[in-house]
Amino acid sequence: TMPLRRFICVCLFLFLSGTIGSAERITEAKIEALKAWADECGITYSYHVDKIPGYGLAGIADHPIQVNETLFSIPRSCLVMTSDIEESGFLKESMALFKDKMEFSPLLLWLMQESKNPESYYKAYFDVVPDSFPEHLLSWSDAELGYLKGTGLDISTRNKKNRLQHIFSVFSELLVSEGIQIPEWNFERFLWAYQSINTRSWGAVYQGEDQNILIPYADTVNHKPGTAIAGLTADFKTFSVRATEEYQPGEQVFQNYGEKSNHQLMASYGFLLEDNPNDFLTIQYELKPTRFVHSISFKELKNTGINLDGIKLERGKLPVDILIIERVSALNVKDLDSLPDVLQGKRVSIENEFQAIRRSINSLKNVLASYPTSLEEDKALLRSDSLSDNIRNAVLLAKSQKQLLLENIKLLEDEWVRCLDWDAK
Repeated sequence: TMPLRRFICVCLFLFLSGTIGSAERITEAKIEALKAWADECGITYSYHVDKIPGYGLAGIADHPIQVNETLFSIPRSCLVMTSDIEESGFLKESMALFKDKMEFSPLLLWLMQESKNPESYYKAYFDVVPDSFPEHLLSWSDAELGYLKGTGLDISTRNKKNRLQHIFSVFSELLVSEGIQIPEWNFERFLWAYQSINTRSWGAVYQGEDQNILIPYADTVNHKPGTAIAGLTADFKTFSVRATEEYQPGEQVFQNYGEKSNHQLMASYGFLLEDNPNDFLTIQYELKPTRFVHSISFKELKNTGINLDGIKLERGKLPVDILIIERVSALNVKDLDSLPDVLQGKRVSIENEFQAIRRSINSLKNVLASYPTSLEEDKALLRSDSLSDNIRNAVLLAKSQKQLLLENIKLLEDEWVRCLDWDAK
C-alpha cells in the first residue's frame, strides 16, 4: 500500500470572519460609534449590531428580512486595498521589499500603523476589532496544540508561527534600514495584525491584480453554510451580500465564508461546525515505484490531473481518485494496454479491482491508526465538562476527520460487496 499522510492545506485567499473574541471590551458606546461611522461612510444595512454569547459581535434583524434583500452594502471608499496603501505612499519606495516576503504585508503593516492613530478614519472600526484572538490556532499553547496531533494542524501551526517569527525579524531589519517607524513594533502586535487580516480580509482580483482587501463592517455578520457569499459587484463600486433565507426581528443574520471543511475553518478562524455539511478531509498520496511497470503507469497517472497532494474524502461519495491510484498501482505489465481505461475510472479486471479496493481500505485504515486516540476515546473526552473551548474544538476536529475516514472505508467495503456480485455474474 502506498503511504498516505495528512495534507496541510495552505489557502491563498483569505475570507471574512465574525468578530469572535475580546467581546468584553466592546461597549455599547463603541457599537454606537461603529454605527455612526457606517452611516457616515455610506454603508447600508438591514440589521443592528449586538453582542451575542459565543459569537462576539453579530448582526440582528431589525425588521422582517425577505429572501434576496440586501444585508449590507459597503462602498468602495470604505474598503482598504493593497493598491490604496501603495498609492498613499505608505512604506515609501520600500513596498516591493515587503511584498516579496509576504503576500499581504502592506495591509499588515498599514494595520499596525493605522490602528495606533487616534485620528484614524477607521478608529470606530478598530475599536471593535478584537485585541486578541485566543481561539486562533497561532495563539494556542503547545499543550493545546498537542490535542490536534493527527489532524495535521499541530504541525502546520507550529511551522506557520516559526515562519512568521522569521518574517518579523526580516521586517524589523528592513524597517530600520529604510528609516520607517511603526508604533509599538513587536512580535505580539505583528501576530495580532496577521490574525486580524487572516480572519477578516478578502482576496479578489481588482484592476487586473490580486488584492487583499480589509472590509470594515462586513465582519459583523457571522458564518452559516448555505447562505450567500459576499463579494464585490462587477463594477467594483460596492461589497455586498443578500439574504438567502427569511429572518424575523431579533434573529441573527448570516453570510457564508465559503464551502469550507472543519480543517479549513479551524486553520483560518479557530472555530468549526459539529454538523458541517461541507466537511471533507484532504489526504496526500506519495507514489513510490516498487515495480518496473510503475515507471510507466505512474508517469501517466501524474498527467491525469488527479491532485496527489490533495485528494478529498467526502461524505457519501466513493473515493474514486484513490481507487484509480490503487488500480494503476496494482496493474501488471500484461495489463498495460488497459491503462487508458483505468485512468478514466473504469474497471479492468476483477483481480485488479479486488487489489485496488483492498489497498484503498488498508491505506485509509493506516491514516485512521495514525491518530493518538480512537473515535470512542474522543467521544468520552467530549462528555467531560472540564474541557476548554480550544481543546474541545481540537477533539471535535479529530472526531470529524475519523468519522469521514470510517464513512469512506464503509463505502469501499460496500464496493467490495458489489464486486463480488459482479464476479458472480
